[in-house]
Amino acid sequence: MTKKAELVHNKNNKVLFTAINKNTMKYGMDIGGVLRNQSTGLAINGGKDAAQRILDAGNSVHFISKCGPSFMDVTRVWLGEQGLSDIPIEFCATYPEKVQIAERLGLDAMIDDKVAVLKHFPPSKYRLFWFCNEKKKIDGLQKHDPALFASLVLIRSWDEFSP
Repeated sequence: MTKKAELVHNKNNKVLFTAINKNTMKYGMDIGGVLRNQSTGLAINGGKDAAQRILDAGNSVHFISKCGPSFMDVTRVWLGEQGLSDIPIEFCATYPEKVQIAERLGLDAMIDDKVAVLKHFPPSKYRLFWFCNEKKKIDGLQKHDPALFASLVLIRSWDEFSP
């Protein structure tokens, strides 16, 4: 397959990132707050299907989760219960480590529910998806860091996500 570069722009025609081989993107995906509700431990509606849509589109997914050692096994068991244990997973201790993992894996995109994570990723290199449906957080980021907000693809629910 021939590699082809494509500039992807936001609605203001600002370049968000450059995609190489757009048809075979490598996605990083957080678990807590993206696939699993951190308060209840239940699956977030549509999260599993979103991961499957990424795979069905010919892309790859790699889970990247920040958690302590005691929660790693719990996370693996939960992914198995959801039928997601075949997707590779990496654990880290800090948010900036997620960028290091993404670099090492050669990822093109990252999906996370925390702006504190996404702000560490250079938007010129990664397609950044912010999974958030809290109006107060969305409005706050738009007001206090409009440049960061403009670099993100906002996902309010998995129904509106398309890889």
